[in-house]
Amino acid sequence: MRRPRPLLLQGALLAGSSVWIMVQGRVVYAEGCVRDAAQAAALEQRLRALPHMQQVIPLLRLQAGQPPPYRVLPGL
Repeated sequence: MRRPRPLLLQGALLAGSSVWIMVQGRVVYAEGCVRDAAQAAALEQRLRALPHMQQVIPLLRLQAGQPPPYRVLPGL
């Protein structure tokens, strides 16, 4: 079985993003911010290519200069 982490880190797939991946059973959640819609689609496609995954749930938002929907430390 191929390991998910090396597959996700190949190339510049996650460059300029802030994404965390959570796996529960055979369900993968991708949460965070990505550069653009193309990066979100590429990440989702790579996650769906992982073996033995039943479902991929992308909870991604585009970095459009808006503050994130959660509290951050001042100055960040």
